[in-house]
Amino acid sequence: MVKVAVLAWEKPNADKALTGVGVYLSYLADLGNFARRRGYELELMFIVPWERDLLLKEDGYSVRLLKTNGFSKRNPYDRGVLYHSCNSIADRLLNDEPNILKQFDVIFASSFAFGELI
Repeated sequence: MVKVAVLAWEKPNADKALTGVGVYLSYLADLGNFARRRGYELELMFIVPWERDLLLKEDGYSVRLLKTNGFSKRNPYDRGVLYHSCNSIADRLLNDEPNILKQFDVIFASSFAFGELI
């Protein structure tokens, strides 16, 4: 079993297939096919900032919504929201709950804002 986390600013959405998260879904589908051909299963989880904590099961993957101070789902890409939220989620993942990231074999970031966290 290979556990993969994708740090993203939005959960996967079929209507946004050409955005960062949609592109990652196609890459990860290929990665899943590659792993299965070699006898491995791929467990995929998107970690997304949100207004409250919640775990969702979607079509073959999980979405872990993390309560993130300063995050606004109405305007998640606003400069003030994006960078403040990035600092908040980085602080939570690195200091408050470091075991969240330690459970994964591979961690991808679908946004440049997560670059420093990675």
